[in-house]
Amino acid sequence: MEHIARTSVERNVSSDQPKLRKELAERAIAEGRGGQNYLAVCELLKKPTPSS
Repeated sequence: MEHIARTSVERNVSSDQPKLRKELAERAIAEGRGGQNYLAVCELLKKPTPSS
């Protein structure tokens, strides 16, 4: 997903969605959901975003 975000920036296309998807995937992996399918990310959407 990193390459999609980077290519979006290089092509002067909005990278908001690729960056969001990358962030969600990283959170899912950090919560131990790395072995689950992509729909496990939906569980993250039920939780507040951790503060930076």
